[in-house]
Amino acid sequence: MAQRLAKIFQPQLLIIAAAIVVIALIGLSVSVSRSVAPKDLRVVFLDVGQGDAILIEFPSGSRWLIDGGPDERVVSELDYFMSLANRRLAGIILTHPHADHVTGLIHILRRYQVERALLSSAIHTTPEYLTFLKELRARNIRSIPADHPFAWSGTDNGVAWRWEFLYPDRKLPDTVQNLNDVSVVSRLTFGEQSFLFMGDASIEIEKLLLAEGRDLKSSVLKIGHHGSASSSGDDFIQAVNPKYAVILVGEGNQFGHPAPETIDRLSSDKINIYRTDKNGWIQFRTDGKTLTVSSAR
Repeated sequence: MAQRLAKIFQPQLLIIAAAIVVIALIGLSVSVSRSVAPKDLRVVFLDVGQGDAILIEFPSGSRWLIDGGPDERVVSELDYFMSLANRRLAGIILTHPHADHVTGLIHILRRYQVERALLSSAIHTTPEYLTFLKELRARNIRSIPADHPFAWSGTDNGVAWRWEFLYPDRKLPDTVQNLNDVSVVSRLTFGEQSFLFMGDASIEIEKLLLAEGRDLKSSVLKIGHHGSASSSGDDFIQAVNPKYAVILVGEGNQFGHPAPETIDRLSSDKINIYRTDKNGWIQFRTDGKTLTVSSAR
């Protein structure tokens, strides 16, 4: 009887097995198509709810992650854009120690191979931040303090790039009143296109950057502090003069982010606004000349 049943169901089993293989290969090919080393610079603002997480991928395939959001959702977001066969990050950048920026990085450290970490020099005593530091030490990951202005530069796929770290501009005291204002602020230029990443920096930090006379003009501005009323002042927005503004924010968040006045300010300057609560993930690609944007919805 067993042999007779095996003969009856063997063709069906072969078909099912073949179907499983085909589905797996399709899934793998889709994953690879999203994650192969691009000819362009790719900057993806990940949809992690009420928090920040930004993937930067150079044409050579070198990848960086700025912040990790409030929980392990960043892992599934990152997996969507990276091959499961290559779970390597050249580095992570923690802009400041608040939980909505650091917690997801703990999960990243446990699942990805991370070569180095760039951190603000200010410290925090929350369990999330202390766990993050413990994970760095356990994996012998080299930490670089962001306590003075500096820049990295190079050429990738024939395009010159420069990544400037503008703030903090000095070693900060171990304890500070407003952790948002220890945010690592950086500007990445690739050919003719630039991205300005503000972390949660407030208008006070914007004023400091303006007073230093730095070139802040950028194609894409990551709006500070999830679009709160305490960031994105008029003078700063005019100096940056972005074509696109990106707000990383959770749908229906308890803080009322983004503030209506922030949206009004950006809209009055005719800046294209993208928000993770409305658009999901937001991806920019550039070859150094043109700039394209796409989103999950």
